[in-house]
Amino acid sequence: MNAVGAIIPILFIFLIIWGIFYIIQSKNKNQLTQKHKKQRLYLSNKRIFWIVTGYILILILAAGFYAFIPQKLTPVNVYIDDEEYDKISNHLYDAINTGNIEQIDPSFISSKWEKEYSGKQLKIVAPEPNDITPTIVVERKATDDKLIEGIYYKTKSYVDGIDVTKKISSDQLKWSNDTLTLIEPRPVKLNFALFHKDITLKQFTEEPSVREDDFSSSFGINILYLRVPKDLKIIESEEIGIQYVGDSN
Repeated sequence: MNAVGAIIPILFIFLIIWGIFYIIQSKNKNQLTQKHKKQRLYLSNKRIFWIVTGYILILILAAGFYAFIPQKLTPVNVYIDDEEYDKISNHLYDAINTGNIEQIDPSFISSKWEKEYSGKQLKIVAPEPNDITPTIVVERKATDDKLIEGIYYKTKSYVDGIDVTKKISSDQLKWSNDTLTLIEPRPVKLNFALFHKDITLKQFTEEPSVREDDFSSSFGINILYLRVPKDLKIIESEEIGIQYVGDSN
């Protein structure tokens, strides 16, 4: 709604109030004595006039300020439905489980790294049994090149239609001799501000005056993809499940 559109309901309200005011004064004019009439007119005409005028001025100023409020501070209608979410998830898992990671959308890559590793075995653990860890997928290379390659995949996360993917940290990795520890990221506190039209304006539009739904959220998939040397033995802790590409186990 622009400034002109906002003023129209204000004028409409003004006409209604003025009409009621006029009817009351016309009725009182025939009922009151001259003395009481003057007192009544003083109380009604003068005070009510300034009250109504002040109220109208406040509404006009509010409409003027509203015209300068940014209409779209955050992306809208970007929340994906369940069908689209399942489609993205299935495509990602299919590409990873078959080792065709080149088919994965590059925007899902959160980080990539390489580490020279000459050990014979690698332990993958989580510090706490109840920690939420990413899905771990291991692909064995055809050669023993003494190099571990890691790719962290993360799909988008939304809170009430707002993309908050960049605000959410990925799991941290800690290396210690022959052990790779997955450390769950710290909780993230996000603050949201909601702007909406005043009820005075909303009553003349089709928009609801109150929010009808609760905040919704959808957090993305987290996958740690490891390409390891051919003969490297992987030892996993009980709380971590590892998937292998093809017959890599």
